[in-house]
Amino acid sequence: MGVPRNCRSVIVQILSDTIPLFDTMCKRSVSFMKNCLNSRSDVVSYVAKFGVYFGHQNSVFGRNGEL
Repeated sequence: MGVPRNCRSVIVQILSDTIPLFDTMCKRSVSFMKNCLNSRSDVVSYVAKFGVYFGHQNSVFGRNGEL
């Protein structure tokens, strides 16, 4: 009775060695942002840095979890 409602799904994910879809999407987004920040193109790198450091809510890079 004291077991969380999502306990079964968590156990199944661990046993089947799968990653939830949301986590996969977050990982891909972070990877994309990292690639943009480290881009050889000055324009791409500048726009990504502006989005992270100055653009905040006006940029996808600056938003916190709202893609």
